[in-house]
Amino acid sequence: MGSLFLEFIANYFASYFLVWNSFRTVIFLVFLNVPALVMIFFKMKASEMGIRWPNFKRADIVCLMIVLVCISAIIAVIRYNTNYQASYTDFRNSGTIGERFVDFWIFTSSTLPPWEFFHRSFLLFGVFYILHKQARIDENLSKAIAILFVCAFEVLAHFVKPLYEPLGLLFGSPIFSFIALRTKSIIIPLIMHLYIEIMFFVFILS
Repeated sequence: MGSLFLEFIANYFASYFLVWNSFRTVIFLVFLNVPALVMIFFKMKASEMGIRWPNFKRADIVCLMIVLVCISAIIAVIRYNTNYQASYTDFRNSGTIGERFVDFWIFTSSTLPPWEFFHRSFLLFGVFYILHKQARIDENLSKAIAILFVCAFEVLAHFVKPLYEPLGLLFGSPIFSFIALRTKSIIIPLIMHLYIEIMFFVFILS
């Protein structure tokens, strides 16, 4: 319930206390500071929360490249959906491409790292740690529950956006979380999330 409350606060008050008109101060503080304080209070190791260099094999790299190619293809196709494009007409008309570029990356810098830290580190690894390490539940079952738990949070948070985005997260969120647990790190999902933001700006917002 506490995590759900944080999700509500961060998203409901996201438009308040903006810096440079785009930096989401509330999201940045709530999704970063509160989980960090909880982790420090309970003496949770950073490495057990996915804050470490990823542990992956060569085959994993090939799979990641395939996933990135698929993501690029999906975004490129969505670009030609007029209903989806219409959802971001106001932003595309808000200034020059240079001004939009600066606004978008100020916004992204305030939301992307905190988002991955809260959902992939605090929630995903936190739930897995509680279920598997403390409750002694089967490892694979603990991972599945944690993945579904995070997916529910991410999909619900995107219901205010165009339908394609929450639908996409029904598939994207479990993939990101699976990769995080497999590599024991949030770094690869964070990089993939950044890649999606780049593709989003190039194909949709520019």
